[in-house]
Amino acid sequence: MSFKTNNELSTFDFSQSSVEKITINNDHIVLQLMDVIISENNSCNEAFRKMATNDLTVEFIGVEEIVFIKDGYIIRDMDNKIREDVKDQVLEEPEWREVINSINQNPIEGIECKDGYYLVYLDTEESLISYTIKVKSKSDIEEWEKFRNLPDTYK
Repeated sequence: MSFKTNNELSTFDFSQSSVEKITINNDHIVLQLMDVIISENNSCNEAFRKMATNDLTVEFIGVEEIVFIKDGYIIRDMDNKIREDVKDQVLEEPEWREVINSINQNPIEGIECKDGYYLVYLDTEESLISYTIKVKSKSDIEEWEKFRNLPDTYK
């Protein structure tokens, strides 16, 4: 890959991105993502304006813990009373491995680092079910081949 950053996840915008592939091994996770926006303060961005890349690889190195969560939700009626309250559900490894294999080409809502954990927010195509992958990792690496200009609607 031509460009590489370490621990710069905050300089990427995943709001228009989708997942190409996720690989989870014992001590590292690799996310292959499409259509990622790169901020002007990314250390490799010499254009000093928002740019994008078609393919970005995010790798979490030294993974110590993985928690895969099927996100819960609350549905309220017109009087703001709770009609349905579904709690978050932690998935066991066989279940989340199955989800990983089926999540390709679906939206990724974002990745953030919070309270010592990386949080990867995944959506499904129908937007009916969403998942959060909570990862405790030593560091992250981002790699991509080339920059491209953003369409005017995203500038």
